[in-house]
Amino acid sequence: MRPYNPDGPAYAGAPVHLAALFVMHSYAPGELESELPVEWQSQRHPGMYPQQYTQLVVCEYFDDDYPSKKVDTCTYNTSTGDKQTAELRSARFTYRIFEAKTGKQVSRFSLPGTVNSCRAVVYGAAGGTYYRLVLNDELTARLRPLVMARRPG
Repeated sequence: MRPYNPDGPAYAGAPVHLAALFVMHSYAPGELESELPVEWQSQRHPGMYPQQYTQLVVCEYFDDDYPSKKVDTCTYNTSTGDKQTAELRSARFTYRIFEAKTGKQVSRFSLPGTVNSCRAVVYGAAGGTYYRLVLNDELTARLRPLVMARRPG
């Protein structure tokens, strides 16, 4: 990976090591997309160019190698009173964490989806497939040692 912020701070020193999360798939509706705690997010830093404070880049990928299976059905009422369904499937997501300044990978792990991603309301045709998503608390727990640890330097 190319450096995200070659002129930015090194991944060193005292925490909090500010991070930027990039969801590299389209399986999560906006309201359910993974999110880091606010105090970890570089984009929440005041100023015109908050990315200049980013020390870590977290990339979330859909794991295409995971043997997904149907776990439930999402059911929707149509305007005519009929019911439409969509399939809810198991999923796993891979996270690759990079130092923003150098582009060097500092960690990699996978987490299973446990959150039902059936949308509350669907406009138009329901159908399709949804995937279980990662609980933000689980992602935060896995990232905490990287974001909150004192680093040499």
